[in-house]
Amino acid sequence: MTTQTRSFLYMCAVALILTARTASAFITITSETKTTPSSGGFDVFVQTDESPLISSFNLTVAPVVTTSGDIVPADVALNFNTANNGNPVTQPDLLPGDDVTEVAFPAVSGAAATATPAALFDGAGLMSVLFDVTPGKQGTFTVDLNPTVTQLFDDRFTAVPNVTLGSGTITVQAEPLTIAPESKTTAASSGTFDVVVQTKLTPMISSYNLTVEPVVTTTGDITPADVTLSFNTANNGNSVTHADLLPSDDVTEVAFPAVSGASATATPAPLFDGAGLMSVAYDVTPGKLGSFSVDLNPNVTQLFDDSFRAIPGVDLARGTVTIVPEPATLSLLAVGALAALRRRRRR
Repeated sequence: MTTQTRSFLYMCAVALILTARTASAFITITSETKTTPSSGGFDVFVQTDESPLISSFNLTVAPVVTTSGDIVPADVALNFNTANNGNPVTQPDLLPGDDVTEVAFPAVSGAAATATPAALFDGAGLMSVLFDVTPGKQGTFTVDLNPTVTQLFDDRFTAVPNVTLGSGTITVQAEPLTIAPESKTTAASSGTFDVVVQTKLTPMISSYNLTVEPVVTTTGDITPADVTLSFNTANNGNSVTHADLLPSDDVTEVAFPAVSGASATATPAPLFDGAGLMSVAYDVTPGKLGSFSVDLNPNVTQLFDDSFRAIPGVDLARGTVTIVPEPATLSLLAVGALAALRRRRRR
């Protein structure tokens, strides 16, 4: 076999490999599917077996919205983020027949200038979209991407070929969210409890702001004056605040320091059922037994999403901390009762 023949066969083999790789590769731009309350956000993201794909991108999208249930297109407002991960994204007008309100919301401050573009990978978000549906409406809205306008460009502003488009469906349901202080039984007069979220909507929001006003009631030997609550002012990088307790509660209230650097360094994660929203430390006068219950004042307590918008339809529940005797104390009481019983029998 001559050298020229070997070179030709080698080039053919390489071409076959590249052809097979191109044929098997896929890139899809689609929008997220989720179940959510009437306000929230979803990502337009990439699905691909090419990883890493491109180090930065420009994206033009035209969403086409269809609805079902009580929701009609006029009930849907879409707010488009104009920058993501340092890469500009744009959106043209929705198709005229969609009748969907469309506005742009500001990019994260400085993101376009300071963020470091990273190579796209399967599941990477391309742009973020906030939505608002008329409160009380239930149903779905589906976001398709208009193939005549939607296009992904690489870091050289060259259109990425062979991109297919998918769709995502947002289901809006009236499943309530509940904020509840944790209930526990303990022998310790000092400890902590969490204020947690209870929800069937997963994931819910990626970060939050929470304002609470606790209302404390007591039973047994414990009176409100025996209870001191200390509130953490940050949790997992998400800001939380608390209003003063109601004057009639007569509970001592202080703030304890946030975890060092948490608000700057923690990575917010989507909230899920049972996730802690804030932490509360408590101190009860030693030796006092009974319980204290924490209700959340509905006139003040509010959960906000990562765009500082109040989340509607939030229910509030009660949490109760019960202080019981130490096990050793119970043993001593049992021994004492047994001794007294024996003395009675001897008489």
